[in-house]
Amino acid sequence: MREQEACELIAALYEATYAPLLRFACHLIGQMEAAEDVVQEAFLRLHRSLLEGRRVANYKAWLYCSVRREVYRRLQAPQQVEMESLSDVPIGPWIQSIRELEFDEVSRRFAVLTRREEEVLLLRLTAMSYREIAEELGINVGSVSVLLSRAIRKLQDSMRGEPRQGPEGRRFCGRKTSTSTSVMKSC
Repeated sequence: MREQEACELIAALYEATYAPLLRFACHLIGQMEAAEDVVQEAFLRLHRSLLEGRRVANYKAWLYCSVRREVYRRLQAPQQVEMESLSDVPIGPWIQSIRELEFDEVSRRFAVLTRREEEVLLLRLTAMSYREIAEELGINVGSVSVLLSRAIRKLQDSMRGEPRQGPEGRRFCGRKTSTSTSVMKSC
């Protein structure tokens, strides 16, 4: 692919997918600045791949896969420097309190989900089809359906005040947590 075509494609993809990719990365890694870096790196990798002549069948799925892999790579690597989280960014006090309430509520609800249920639900919320999710996660379409159904049922039960216990010590938003402790505010 020529440089001009690659740049135009990347610009269109950036416009259409940057915000959902950023939310996805932030939810996984737990820090806005790190999430922004991960998403930028995914777009740069795609640009390089296109210039090298690699064929990409589904750009959106490719970007999500790239973001997910980079987040997991960073979570497994030893942390050198603590990144500034979104909760540390100076904003108006009333906006901050709304964000904290929303994040606390979402964090509490998502704590009942397994990591895979959480991934399937987040990808579905970005308007990916079951087939695209299956390809992205390397599972079959039937598994996507089952995982999504379980996630929705668990969230509905949680909303009714009947939470199903999530696994103890599961990783949530890039931080190791237990179901009895509060989840760190960060995205």
